[in-house]
Amino acid sequence: MDSFRDRFGDVPRGLSGAGTLEETMQYAVEAATQLIAGCECSEISVVENKKSFVTIATTSDAVRRSAEMQRELNEGPILDALGDSEIIYVADLSDDERWPVWGPKTYDLELRSMIGIQLYVGERTYGTMSFYSEEVDGFSPTDRDAAYVFASQVSAAIASVKNTENLQAALANRLVIGQAQGRLMQRFGVTADQSFAILTRASQDRNRKLVDICRAIVVSGPEATFGE
Repeated sequence: MDSFRDRFGDVPRGLSGAGTLEETMQYAVEAATQLIAGCECSEISVVENKKSFVTIATTSDAVRRSAEMQRELNEGPILDALGDSEIIYVADLSDDERWPVWGPKTYDLELRSMIGIQLYVGERTYGTMSFYSEEVDGFSPTDRDAAYVFASQVSAAIASVKNTENLQAALANRLVIGQAQGRLMQRFGVTADQSFAILTRASQDRNRKLVDICRAIVVSGPEATFGE
């Protein structure tokens, strides 16, 4: 029997090289069907608020429809996993009293059992990852443990990509702010500190983000924002 180390040793490298956040999630759900015994399809959904989510990555139309039905019916394991349930296992989706409507409807899509696991970014629940089998009780205890280990790796990869994208956005914003300061310094003959004070005051007075004020100045010139 292979060890978790053998099975998942290359997962972090694959996830880190997948690309954008959406591409990382798509890589994860596709890898799940190869790495988790019994898993025929998978999906990742992201929290919008305590009782709302958006599905980002799936491996089949049936799984996407299953997620849509959870939103429509306001019941299902994704919604429960957004709350207090860190991991959920459903051995038979046709017969689970927690979801009397969603379960049988999903069973009719030939999704017969599932694992749902919370994804974390820091201390915050970021979303859920679901693993579906076409067989009743399709996941052994070892399979469930493997899914948990895999989902933990996915959480770490999502956090890393988000940090990178946030840093890139911050650097891009800093560049725009610097360009706007340069335009003001050239147009009005002010210092760097004075130009930044003008920009922050304009942001407060207009109730707009600083970077949006700066972007308008870079695109349209200082006159469009401050007049002649």
